[in-house]
Amino acid sequence: MGGLYTLAAGQKQIVPYSKLHDMKLSCLAYDKLQDILYVGSLGNGVKAISLSTNEIISITEEDTPFWTFTLYLNGVGDLWMGTAYGLYYYDNAIKKCRKSICPKGN
Repeated sequence: MGGLYTLAAGQKQIVPYSKLHDMKLSCLAYDKLQDILYVGSLGNGVKAISLSTNEIISITEEDTPFWTFTLYLNGVGDLWMGTAYGLYYYDNAIKKCRKSICPKGN
């Protein structure tokens, strides 16, 4: 059993969650202010699920084999992603995923 599953309301059974039930998931982060569940995977990027509308969007490029090992939400709603390709962040204000570049010497 892999991927994301949910408890079906009133049915007392676990069922696959939409299109994410076959993904190799690696990490989760929940944004309680926006009611969004971020789902990191091994090879399928990072998805954002609006738990109020069930809309799923990819916040990483669809054709990139993005391996994500950890997710962290900071105090202003930006999502930090530790990946096989380095540290990335999703700027929630402009809805863009960017690679983090640390200044030399830090």
